[in-house]
Amino acid sequence: MSMPTTRERILNAALALFKARGYHAAGVADILALAKAPKGSLYHHFPGGKPDLASAAVRSLTGRIVALFEEDVVGDLSPEEHLSLLCERCCQWLVETEFYEGVILSTLAMGLGEPESEVMETLLHSNREIVDRYAAYLESRGIESPYQLALTVLMTLEGAVIYARIRRDVAPFRACKATLAPLFEMARREGGEERHLVLNRIG
Repeated sequence: MSMPTTRERILNAALALFKARGYHAAGVADILALAKAPKGSLYHHFPGGKPDLASAAVRSLTGRIVALFEEDVVGDLSPEEHLSLLCERCCQWLVETEFYEGVILSTLAMGLGEPESEVMETLLHSNREIVDRYAAYLESRGIESPYQLALTVLMTLEGAVIYARIRRDVAPFRACKATLAPLFEMARREGGEERHLVLNRIG
């Protein structure tokens, strides 16, 4: 396995600190120190400075999340099984980081203003891409109103991350599964009932 490049080290360090501290509290010097990168290297790889780096970090993480969704679709998981998998991944990540890191899309968004408009635009695009991919997965599993349900699930999971960090406990994810899983069955049943009514009208 090849060693990460300087650019990759800076990206990974930025991701870790942005998830833990947010945008403004993650200083350039701290990012470079964690990456073990020379001082001038950030502007060499990210000419736009910190906003450029933050946007690149978001795009990098979004790509990883989308790739996981693609793997899950190939794995032919049901929405309930996939929800359990998402919760397990979140729990593992939080425990491994000792509840230090948060969800980058929300932690970065806090406190951003006009000078960081590029970052906000990247966050918006990434959020839409993740929700759209998850909604497409739900639709492929016969779920009605997939976009609304995808948005509901992802918002609830993000809330669980926040509560888990506060409590330093993964129990909120058990509540997530218990609350969200029945929604999938309801969405299937409602969709089936609607199709049945349409067929009766046609007949």
